[in-house]
Amino acid sequence: MTMLITWEIVRASGFVAYALVSLSVNLGLMMSLRWQSARWWPRQFHYEFHQFLILLAGFFTVVHGVFAWLDPFMKFRWYELVIPGASHYRPLWMALGIIAAELGLLVVLSTWLRPHIGYPWWRRLHGLTFLVFLLATVHGLGTGSDTKTPWALLFYGVPVAAVSLLGLFRLYRIPGLLRWGTAGVVGFWIVGIWWVVKGPLQSNWSQVANNHQGTGARIALASVPAVTSTPRGISPTSVQGSVTERQVGLGTVQLNLWATLPSGNMVAVTVTGNVVEDGSLAVTGGTALWEPPHSPAAFEGPITVTAQGVSATLHPLSGGKSYTFQLTLTQLNPAAGTFAGQVQITAE
Repeated sequence: MTMLITWEIVRASGFVAYALVSLSVNLGLMMSLRWQSARWWPRQFHYEFHQFLILLAGFFTVVHGVFAWLDPFMKFRWYELVIPGASHYRPLWMALGIIAAELGLLVVLSTWLRPHIGYPWWRRLHGLTFLVFLLATVHGLGTGSDTKTPWALLFYGVPVAAVSLLGLFRLYRIPGLLRWGTAGVVGFWIVGIWWVVKGPLQSNWSQVANNHQGTGARIALASVPAVTSTPRGISPTSVQGSVTERQVGLGTVQLNLWATLPSGNMVAVTVTGNVVEDGSLAVTGGTALWEPPHSPAAFEGPITVTAQGVSATLHPLSGGKSYTFQLTLTQLNPAAGTFAGQVQITAE
């Protein structure tokens, strides 16, 4: 249940932070266009509210990162959420989010330091807000587990459309830039829509985004220290654990099963599939993970679903012996959040 709570907080805080950044950027453009009312929406209030939204977005960005670090299934190391490109999960798209957050921090600092750095430098640094917005948009589309849902596409599309439109109004006031600006915005939308259709909306995006290393499931895939001893595996053992079910696209469902055995072994399985007419799940991919007790090693591999249950060949993330994984399910109840069965892991 902890994993479910932390991941939902990660998702919610990310969406809230993006909404606040989007609103702040649009308000900034409206202020530059002098769209305000001296009576109902005075310029000073507009400016203070714009700044407040930036600070609030920063707060939710911190919440987003902290709970991603706390999530027991993702198992991010702290530096993966600070250093661009260090993440084991969708490294490129995570990097864009990290860069956006760090540039956002620079924008906030520039506002506080404005009396010391002067208006010209503040204005240059404040312009980075547009880059923050763009990087945050691509980060959300590239890493978000909700990207394939219509509401998420609308959630990202509306702010981008608003910024594009207000940007054109702004360029209209600068002689000679409207034509080039319009061409740039149209080109941006063409490239953006093409990327979304050919990228995040594709069924294999989780593998592509994760550098073709697994399905991109919420399993720690970072390198680990070398194995100091060979785990013995698990003899046939009864297992009871937790399961969550999430919709990750139109008709696409992801099941996450995980359990810690009395022996200290942790096993987890992620299954992704499409719901068919009879209500069953046509499996399209998945990953199994095993973390032995008292060992720095972790083993993972793609799953195969058979009549007997879930099987996989688990490979060590740092080199060494492989294992055969077999999970036989006797009970699976996503509504209740539980599953039961028997697990066996043997050395090959």
